[in-house]
Amino acid sequence: MAVESFEPFKDFPRDEKLAEQFRSGMRQEYAAALETVEELAKKLDAEYAFECVVTYHLSKITGGYEEIEHGAFPALIELAAFYLSPRFGLGGERDPGQIQALIDSLDKLNSLRVFVAGLDVDYDDKELAAIRSWVVMRAETVRGSTYPPQLRRRIEAIQSPFDDWFAKAAGVSPSRALQIFDAYEEAVNQNFRATKERLSRVMDDVGKLVERFGTDIIAPTDPEAIKEKDVVRERMASFMEEMPASLAPSRKQITERISDLSAAEWEGLRNLIGLTPESRKTIERPRDVRNRPVYYLSGERFLFFDRCSVYDALFEAFDQLTRTDQKFRDGKYIPHLSKWTETEVSACLGRVFPAEHLFTSLTYPDPDKPGGEAELDTAVFWPPFSLLGEVKGKQFRPRSRIGDPARLRDDLRANIEDAFTQATRAMRYIEGVEVARFTEKASGRVLEVRSGDLQRIFPVSVTLHHFAGLTTQLALLKNIGLFKSSAYPWSVSLGDLDIITRFVGTPDVFLHYIQRRLDLQRSEKNIMADELDLFGTYLDSRLHPSQFWDSTTEDGKNPTLFMISGGSERFDEWHEAELGRREKHPEIKLDFPPRLTEVLHELRRRGDDASRWIAFALLDLSPGAISQLEQDLADVRKHAEPGTRLPRATLKDGEVAVSIIACNGLSAEELHRQAVFRINLEKYRLRTTASL
Repeated sequence: MAVESFEPFKDFPRDEKLAEQFRSGMRQEYAAALETVEELAKKLDAEYAFECVVTYHLSKITGGYEEIEHGAFPALIELAAFYLSPRFGLGGERDPGQIQALIDSLDKLNSLRVFVAGLDVDYDDKELAAIRSWVVMRAETVRGSTYPPQLRRRIEAIQSPFDDWFAKAAGVSPSRALQIFDAYEEAVNQNFRATKERLSRVMDDVGKLVERFGTDIIAPTDPEAIKEKDVVRERMASFMEEMPASLAPSRKQITERISDLSAAEWEGLRNLIGLTPESRKTIERPRDVRNRPVYYLSGERFLFFDRCSVYDALFEAFDQLTRTDQKFRDGKYIPHLSKWTETEVSACLGRVFPAEHLFTSLTYPDPDKPGGEAELDTAVFWPPFSLLGEVKGKQFRPRSRIGDPARLRDDLRANIEDAFTQATRAMRYIEGVEVARFTEKASGRVLEVRSGDLQRIFPVSVTLHHFAGLTTQLALLKNIGLFKSSAYPWSVSLGDLDIITRFVGTPDVFLHYIQRRLDLQRSEKNIMADELDLFGTYLDSRLHPSQFWDSTTEDGKNPTLFMISGGSERFDEWHEAELGRREKHPEIKLDFPPRLTEVLHELRRRGDDASRWIAFALLDLSPGAISQLEQDLADVRKHAEPGTRLPRATLKDGEVAVSIIACNGLSAEELHRQAVFRINLEKYRLRTTASL
């Protein structure tokens, strides 16, 4: 976990001339690297050079899943494909030195592209520019909206039921496309093993030379040694030249695994998300290659590396295809998508809450239209808490993803703000009547809620898409006309909700995490972090405001910008363990002291409203208070002897007075009476507004 808080450019001279010199220098550096790439692309065998770029970087990667499927690698390969694919199959030089110069220039270009893209944003409106630059920079480099198994399941559940329609429209169905990708993975692994075995044989030949001739083989004079060394050298040179082109599977290898693969299916997948010299003509910017992350080569071969990018592109391509048949889309596809998304949200929440507390697809009297009826997608009633959720699966258009203000505003409104509006309507209904009644449409179950029984109502907006990480920065969206009242929901993507509910453990921790996320939004500080980085950081620190948005710098100022990273790495490790790439699964749970964890267990076992509220309040204490309370609990227990005065301890944490009192021999009723007396006394003495 890494947390950085800073005042951006606090000591930087606000000199526009100097700033322009900086921007100009960066653009010049970018232009020089681009010129080198374009010149080399004209000379070299572009297809072979592309395969060299791929194998060179694959050999360097040590970051596992995070680097291959979320790091700079996918964007770098897209960049190489953008500039090289127009000349695929045209031949050219294969000079190793020039190919290395191309690789170095592409690396330089890739490292600069995110900054140069941000420079092109209009900064006349600084607040709007902050949003646009964030979205544009993510579009340049960040790939993968969630983990591959989740994306695959989305395709299988939403689109595969309509295989016949898609096969007629595209030539290939979703299920068949996934089958081709599975065959690809088997074939590419076969090619990798064959290449490794060939290298092993060449190295064996080198070893035999050394064994036979000793160190004399370094500069041999013996004619036979010279001859044999030349043979091995040629064999090694041949291997090194052929190795880059040995990875990509061929169509023949795919048909060996899918015997009935048709020409229409092969061509349909290529036309849908494949990059060829022909499809490259329609692409204007390197970042748009993300929509075609399967690279087709000569000899009917193809390559891809990032399953996240491939699954994202496949889902979006099929989704866009449904727009050619509005009757099918509106009548079958969208209702099925909506129903599945709602069902998935319920399944996620069902990991945390017992079934009797979870409700799906409800109706209730519309507080805004007397006599009317309103709907709510999901609700959790866990007194004294309630969660009101709306689920949206609407589009996140390509232009929105690169910062177009109008489209970005419309897509965010349709997916997040509208959901929040619907959830707050349900909140107003609860607060406006003595007993609010919601009816679950499928079962007829009635949920009755009394506002006086609730301490917290949490509005939640669940989206199918990730929205470029903007869901953790909703306060920024006021700059494009959203959330003008400064009231916010917890907005989370379905993929992130899936991960969070796998590891959050218990209702109190889940609800407290939502509280922290809402506190973060209400602080209106600029906190740059993905949802899973925030959740991982919460598990380490409970995201206490004193360490984040309410913290101060050494000179006593409040930072306006925070960057939180590293919290999601444990989930990457878990994903790799699930795939068998790691021996052990990481332990993922809330970091909380052992004695107070026992207290939480007891409160959960009791299960009454007061115990749940106390557990929530314990989680809300500051790190310092938790540390002191853990020690006080041990001390008080140690001194709880029969016939002695009741040992106790008290501390103040902000506006909360926390007291512990223990006994050995008193009845529960008498202990409760003593505790109430003590906490009221301490609350008055410490002049706090709340007590625990």
